[in-house]
Amino acid sequence: GAFDYGESVAVLDAATGKELATVPNTDGARELLLTDGTLFVLADDMTAAQHNERREAINQGFLRTSPELSIWQRLQRKAYPMYGTQRIVAFRTGDGSYGRIWNRQFDNAGEILPTTMAVDDGKVCLQTVSHVICLDATAGKELWRNDRPLARSRFSWSTPTLVMHDGVVLILDRA
Repeated sequence: GAFDYGESVAVLDAATGKELATVPNTDGARELLLTDGTLFVLADDMTAAQHNERREAINQGFLRTSPELSIWQRLQRKAYPMYGTQRIVAFRTGDGSYGRIWNRQFDNAGEILPTTMAVDDGKVCLQTVSHVICLDATAGKELWRNDRPLARSRFSWSTPTLVMHDGVVLILDRA
């Protein structure tokens, strides 16, 4: 259906729920930020079929393990990829055209940690597994990056918090 995993971003009428448009080149959308007439989409190339295969493998592995093991012991037996190769794409929304402004491709699957993308004052900042990166929000060009290595092996719900305010980027992660 139109709202399945891996599908493109749909624009809905807030009052009726009617689909007004589909934003092109947004298949695999994971996160959306909308500010000042620009939509920023964090997307990856993991397909719905790959997602379902991963989910099935986890479910089957969980069911086949010994019931005397705790839930944590069962889930830690194998690492399953949660993300494909990621990209951030910026779109113009003010005129209703959803024309692409820029596209920034990242090289490694799961490189950008979830929910760490933030936009403020013409900048997009995010946390990768090794750096905090700041991009120019109007062109996608990298402005700076700072080393900030984090644990690569973590539960899916364990992610840093990144916020921006008055030109300052703050990031907090577990010890």
